[in-house]
Amino acid sequence: MEETSGDLFSQIPMEIIIKIFMYLHPSDVEAASLVCERFYDASRYFRFMDQRVLSLHKINFSDYEGPVARLSESSRYFSNIVLYVVRFSDYNHFWCTFGRFVKSLTLKMCIVKKDKFLSILSFLPNLETLTIYDCNELVNRWTDDGFEDMVKPSLLKLKRINLQKITLLKPHVFDYLFSMAPNLETLEISECFTDCIDAVARVKIVDHAILSLAKKAKKGFKNLNLLGTHIDDIALLKLAEVPNLRLEQLSLTFTGRISNPGMLDLLKVQTNLTSLDLSDSMNLLDYCLMLICSKMPHLKELKLKRCVMITDIGIREIAHLKELLVLDITGCERISDKGFLEGVKGQKWSQWKEYLEELYIGSTNGFTEYTLSMVTSMFLYITKLDVSSSGNCITDYTMQLINKNLVKLRFLNAECCGKISDAGICAEGFVDDRCSFYYPYRISRLKGLQVLRLSGVYQITDVSLRHFRLLELKELTLARCQLITEVGIEFLAKYCPSLEFIDLTECQNINDYCIELMTSYLQRLLCLRVICCNQLTDLSIDSVVANCTRIKTIYIRGCNLITYGALQTLCKVSSLKNIYTNYEAVDDGL
Repeated sequence: MEETSGDLFSQIPMEIIIKIFMYLHPSDVEAASLVCERFYDASRYFRFMDQRVLSLHKINFSDYEGPVARLSESSRYFSNIVLYVVRFSDYNHFWCTFGRFVKSLTLKMCIVKKDKFLSILSFLPNLETLTIYDCNELVNRWTDDGFEDMVKPSLLKLKRINLQKITLLKPHVFDYLFSMAPNLETLEISECFTDCIDAVARVKIVDHAILSLAKKAKKGFKNLNLLGTHIDDIALLKLAEVPNLRLEQLSLTFTGRISNPGMLDLLKVQTNLTSLDLSDSMNLLDYCLMLICSKMPHLKELKLKRCVMITDIGIREIAHLKELLVLDITGCERISDKGFLEGVKGQKWSQWKEYLEELYIGSTNGFTEYTLSMVTSMFLYITKLDVSSSGNCITDYTMQLINKNLVKLRFLNAECCGKISDAGICAEGFVDDRCSFYYPYRISRLKGLQVLRLSGVYQITDVSLRHFRLLELKELTLARCQLITEVGIEFLAKYCPSLEFIDLTECQNINDYCIELMTSYLQRLLCLRVICCNQLTDLSIDSVVANCTRIKTIYIRGCNLITYGALQTLCKVSSLKNIYTNYEAVDDGL
């Protein structure tokens, strides 16, 4: 009797199945769990469960209505919870039941009072990460009324606190959050106090935060993120003077003068850094980069995005960073081929960044084809490459070299690179005297590619899409690619079954049949962007309603042939959380 696939899987030890699943993306594990009961059991392994995220948008968090009522009866647990624009009722049995399993909690623009917030935290003894994003009502109305002492959560496992887009944070609120986490290792205060009119109050809270860090320095505090938050030279100097502060990761935006004490003092003392992010530090000079490369020999990640004052003199010093794995110089327009290659190649074999994993060189007009050709031949282990808006270095020739050599790529961003055509993507009609190879290298060679961004690459046609046989591709952007038609979309839908996000904004040839193809074949589709696709009608909405069972977000603004009545039928799609149309009433109705 012929053996079925279910019988075959039953003979494989569970340990082997779990080991295989560990190499998969979380969404792939979830898809595999639907194959058979044995795969489903493997997907319940605690490491896979900890990767899943429960995301609730625009609801009233009540045990008696909506999704919370159904989730309260669930047999599974939730390790990561994200709440976006959520209102809370007075009492929630949900936290009593599932609170002990929660390891990460994110509140985004939620309407929650202090007493409710503290009550929730009291049910989360195993919480490891707390993120508060733009919850200004919570922090601004936090008064010192004694309730904190009555309900004071003890979060011994809380290692990370993220405060993002907070307008104003009072010192006693900061102290309370710090006291809840005696073993804190990571603090993020990013893009905060930007709308704070009172400069004195901003300086006061920054100084208070640094003083609090001094108390944590001896207890294993390791990571600090201040990106987008204004930090003056005096604050940086105080941070540099904190005794026993040995950071491993530091992120900040430097806006002061390099001649003033502060930034240089901080860089001189933090010699144990493995990750440094100075993105948008407009006044960062070559001397600072030279100091970084000489004082931080163990640096593995260096991000200098839009540090426009960096030149070849500074960038060549990264040759001293022997352990560098991630380099981001996006928008550093003063760097040219010579300085960059001297930095990443070095003068000695030991300085060659052979194992570089991520490289971001977008918006660098000083680079030519020679730079990218050298990158493709030297760094064969790159998994992420960003060359967006770098029209001088990414052409059909260098695209062919990418297809040939960088077979480990998982992420490729080539947006707004107008010199790429079908010849580069799939070698259709490719002729170049510089090539020593005769076999055409198509993009399908990058079998592990998961993210591909080609928005604004206006020369590609259906010929390229015929070779998009990328089984692991999850995100694809083709905005403003005017030559794509239903012929290419059909190949795309059939041979890229893992697609979850697709952007076809301003693709004028996209019609109702294209939407029908994508919604029928792409069963894992989560987000669809078809902004200003003027051929779409109510039939496209019918296809979404009939075929999409997992879609969460859809952008259909500028599709003027779609009627208001058809848009209202999108409410039938239970998974749909966000919809962006020409009608505000529909947007607010979901």
